[in-house]
Amino acid sequence: MLLSSFSETALTALELQASTYERTGVTFVELLSLLAGTKKLVRLVINPDRLLEVEKSMALAGLQVAISPKELVTSQGNMNGDKFQEWSSLTGRMPRAIYISQDRQISELAASLDSKGDDASFADLLGYPKCCYSAYDPSRYRNWWYWISHATRNKSNLPSTMNRISRLYSQASFLYDYFPCSLDCSASTLLAEFNRTILLTHGCIELVSKWDSLQSGRFLIFPDCVMKHTEHGWKNKFGLELDRDYKDAIKLEFRFP
Repeated sequence: MLLSSFSETALTALELQASTYERTGVTFVELLSLLAGTKKLVRLVINPDRLLEVEKSMALAGLQVAISPKELVTSQGNMNGDKFQEWSSLTGRMPRAIYISQDRQISELAASLDSKGDDASFADLLGYPKCCYSAYDPSRYRNWWYWISHATRNKSNLPSTMNRISRLYSQASFLYDYFPCSLDCSASTLLAEFNRTILLTHGCIELVSKWDSLQSGRFLIFPDCVMKHTEHGWKNKFGLELDRDYKDAIKLEFRFP
């Protein structure tokens, strides 16, 4: 990745991302958006041995951090490798959520809203589209990708920027860390395109080109797993070809214009 073209703000976002040990592209996009002033709040989940270093790194960048009063434990998972978390009592051994903002009042408010379960107000601070957080339903954890795909109308010609499924097999993501209500959600599409423009504005041209390629492709969505078309056939995120009747799957195709 060509870093020499990155703006100073983008380089700072990369440094902050490195301090968290989080390698996903969505973390970089969120931190860059926060530093650029287009996002109010970033929420990350950090292991206890990293909390102090992350807090120091954010402070050096002029950012304000609040830490959840409780810990997070994995409560559910699925065949795609997704893990879903819930609050647990403080022991000092499990990850905690941190809330990062340029405004201390916002970070502290976010910590309070999240721990109290005020999802609508919290999602609004995070910049998530209302239609998406209103559609969020924890009971769909195990087949969330199938539900989102089923709710998607234009399944054969989706913009590559909206390939939220790409998070399963790559670090690419133009969206923030939320589940859109569908993969052709108009509000999420605008947000993804806006974030792509922010990346280009800050010199991340090679990165954007790579993500455009990674997020294009064809997928089969089953109730319990996702498969991607590769040069060696249909594979899940672990590189396995499962014994399935592909005619029963929802078929999706993401294209870069």
